[in-house]
Amino acid sequence: MNNEELEKNVNYVMAHLDEVLDSDMFDDIISYDVLSKVDGNLRKEINGLVNTINYYKKRNDYRNVSKYKEALKDVKSTLEKLNNYKSKYVGRLEELHEALTRSDKIRKKTLSETSSKPKSDKVTDTDLYTDYSELLKFNEPVVGDLFGSFLYDIRTSKFMDEYSSGLQYELPIEIEKLLKRTDTLSKEELLTLSVLTIDVSRNKIRSIGKDSVYASIEKDFLRRLIKIFEELKPVKYESIDEDTSAYYDILEELIDNDANYTYISKLMRDIPNFACARKDDKHFAFLLLDRFIENYKLKLVNQGLPYVEPDFYKELISLNFSLGPSFSEDEKLDFSLLLVTFKDYVISKNYNNSEKVFDDIDFIADSMDKIKIIEEKQDDKVLEELSSLKYRMADVSNFYVKNNYSVSSAFKFDNISNYAFSVDYSSDDNIILKIHILDTASFIKDDSLIYEEMKSKDLELPRFELNSFYPAMTFVYTIFSNNKISDVRVTSSVVNISEEYANQDLGNYMDNPRIKDLFSAFKRIKDYRNIDDIYYSQDGIKDFTDSILNKDITKSFVNNNMPFIYKAYLENGNDLVRINHNAVCDKLIDIPKKEAHRVFDILDEVYDSYYVPNGGKLELDSSKFLGLYLLTTIHRIQDGVYDITKVEEELSELLVTLNNREKYLPSSVLRNNERKVKRMVRIYKKNNKKDVV
Repeated sequence: MNNEELEKNVNYVMAHLDEVLDSDMFDDIISYDVLSKVDGNLRKEINGLVNTINYYKKRNDYRNVSKYKEALKDVKSTLEKLNNYKSKYVGRLEELHEALTRSDKIRKKTLSETSSKPKSDKVTDTDLYTDYSELLKFNEPVVGDLFGSFLYDIRTSKFMDEYSSGLQYELPIEIEKLLKRTDTLSKEELLTLSVLTIDVSRNKIRSIGKDSVYASIEKDFLRRLIKIFEELKPVKYESIDEDTSAYYDILEELIDNDANYTYISKLMRDIPNFACARKDDKHFAFLLLDRFIENYKLKLVNQGLPYVEPDFYKELISLNFSLGPSFSEDEKLDFSLLLVTFKDYVISKNYNNSEKVFDDIDFIADSMDKIKIIEEKQDDKVLEELSSLKYRMADVSNFYVKNNYSVSSAFKFDNISNYAFSVDYSSDDNIILKIHILDTASFIKDDSLIYEEMKSKDLELPRFELNSFYPAMTFVYTIFSNNKISDVRVTSSVVNISEEYANQDLGNYMDNPRIKDLFSAFKRIKDYRNIDDIYYSQDGIKDFTDSILNKDITKSFVNNNMPFIYKAYLENGNDLVRINHNAVCDKLIDIPKKEAHRVFDILDEVYDSYYVPNGGKLELDSSKFLGLYLLTTIHRIQDGVYDITKVEEELSELLVTLNNREKYLPSSVLRNNERKVKRMVRIYKKNNKKDVV
């Protein structure tokens, strides 16, 4: 590939990066050189963003710091996906290169031997068959010939010709018989067969024309074959002959702090040798099990002794089994005996909370052999409630109109789903800016099935649409003629979405009175509050709206000592980064340079954010549970039924539920949340003795 072709392919991959990284197939344009170039481009982009962030930090321009940090996070996430993609296929490329090198030697030999024969424009059946058979030099030549014939039949569409539409329903009987024979192959033979079958099948898929009558049937059949041989293919790093003790040592430094779960997870997922790390011929999972048992014993004694939460080790063991190589039968037996011995120990001690221990032991035992896949199915009653939401929403709107609630003609932007806007003028020329959020709390009550369901999963809820009326929670800012800004006022209202604007409308916003008035109001708020510049784009509009509402709602909660739920990065996360670097830096010398850089990159970022009761960012999308909960809380305050005792119970449960929904919840975050909620509730009760129910 010349430089021009390489640059062209790099540009194509950069333009279609998400599509490429989400696929599980190579295209002809994708090579390791292309991926390396893309990697370099992303790292340059990261360096540029870091420099930009540092520039704005020096200017104390924290709005832009926050904005570019989000961009940096996105690029780093893409880089992680790229590294996953690279690590997944580099081994395959090496295997294919080895196989194709042998194939090339065979072809050259064949050409040399047949150079005196008449040339043919077409590769003969015998040539194809010979190539595959020569590549499959198995201990049992007959078996190699059978699989060589099998590859040839894939290449020449024999199965399609013989079975046509029957391929939709089941594999041909001869393939079923061949698959049974794979049990007799050595690891090297199975690896060669798997790599070749996958490669031949993928090339065949690319060669099938769209005009073929049975194209989709044959492609689906070939994809099934690929999946079967992907599962059959032995993982190259399963061999325990390779020294992975350095990877073991690095992990051992990280497993004493459960805040490291995400780092360990990323190491295991991105670098295969972490998932199969061994030391003294003992798999890392045995060390995790030792720590699980040791810390569970400390927890069960309940004498105030320090311990690491056993769930941390349980989740790591499950993760390790899902990523790493299978145990030998002897190792499975040893591992199972350790679990049984611990279970007997717990039974003998007759602990009160032993049921949880037994559940955790069973979870680990199950994860040793398989990964559980649970399909989430929505309850019929939930589906019924979801289908009735639009009618309930309309009922609320009608009720508001009949009871003389404010009705606003509003507009929205096509890429901003959670806000609508109105800008009016009072008789004394004050600007009235109204920011509307669809009031889902007015038709989804906190005792409903949907409310409970939203705690654990996202549901499709109504959103603002053109030419419709909606109940809204409206945040009103009055901008006085002397340019002073009132505190925000929150009220229930009805909005009619009469206009929707797109990006092209923003380019000519001076010609559009409604958008022009919105930007005028934003500019006055910006100047009055000394906020950074606004970007006149849909992202800029959303960022600015998020910013002022977050600040004003949070200010109200904080001033009144009301705990709520925010999203914030791990507290003391930078200290954790420093501790981890100091712990592992001397061990990186023992692993390959590229992998050492990758380990450094993984440990160099405060990845995780968690739900906390103060000091973070609010969810302002009312189609999400926390957006709904925010509006529910505002309604309770407005209606005089805000019950701090009930709120304390709710928050304690929700902070655990919502954090666990996304990731493992470190015990330090759990303890800090509990402590902060209790403290804030105590202060609230002290300051509002008469109001406490």
